[in-house]
Amino acid sequence: MLVLTGCANIQNLMAKPPFEEVEEAPLAVENEVAPVAEEPAEVASAPPETSGALGTTVASLGDVAQPGFWLKTPLVNTERPGRVQLENGTSVQVQLLPLDAASGAGSEISLSAMRGLGLSLTDLASLEVFAL
Repeated sequence: MLVLTGCANIQNLMAKPPFEEVEEAPLAVENEVAPVAEEPAEVASAPPETSGALGTTVASLGDVAQPGFWLKTPLVNTERPGRVQLENGTSVQVQLLPLDAASGAGSEISLSAMRGLGLSLTDLASLEVFAL
């Protein structure tokens, strides 16, 4: 009897097709990407920091008591690293400092930067100013 019961199960299995076609439902995405929030208005409207040529200025000797390599100039609004270059190609790296002056006003350069450029203390140097 055991054998006959087993044969009946085998016949039932053989009568069914080996694979039933099942219609698949679309997969649900559980980890959807959230929409990107917009930047706050004050961040989005801030001008990007630029590097490169900022312009030309005429510089005279600044405060000799202030050490370091710096240029106070109306070409920048915030303190930042930079470089100044003479027409002959001589250049030095400086810290660019904002100068509260009307546009078109000259700049002030440190004693160390003037020496690095090979200028005398009384020179009025025409400098190309670059932001780094």
